[in-house]
This record gives sequence, C-alpha cells and structure tokens, in this order.
Amino acid sequence: MKYAVMTTENGFIEELEVYGKTYRKEWVETDCGFSTNDGEFNEQLAEDGIEDEQLLDEIWDRIDCIDVGSDMCKIEKELM
Repeated sequence: MKYAVMTTENGFIEELEVYGKTYRKEWVETDCGFSTNDGEFNEQLAEDGIEDEQLLDEIWDRIDCIDVGSDMCKIEKELM
C-alpha cells in the first residue's frame, strides 16, 4: 500500500495504491477551500469490488478524513 500527495498549480492530487491498483482524487482550489468530483478512496475501492469492511473503514478513518493535501498546499504557498 502506498499513499502520496502531490501539489499542483491550482490544488493537489492524492493517490492511493492498494492491491497493485492506483486510486486517485484530484482537488482544485475554490473560494471556499478545495473541491473534488472524485469519490472517497473507500468508495472507489468498494466500487472495484473490495468488500473488506475493516480495510475500507481504516482507509476512511486514516486517509479520507485527513487534510494532508490542503496542508501541503498551505505549506507550499507560505514557505516556497
């Protein structure tokens, strides 16, 4: 499993690799913060047929519910 955050010119991209497949959420900065049209990672995995509820819950709790991407954008704007 691998999780990565990459800042972009107008937001950030989160990628999660699970079981050899990469899932992605692309966020764009708006007047109210950041917005994405991509589903949460746990939803994307469930749509792919992953039924391990413990794994889906942990991904929700530890990845989907955190703000690492927006924090990275703030750091980049303030310090770079």
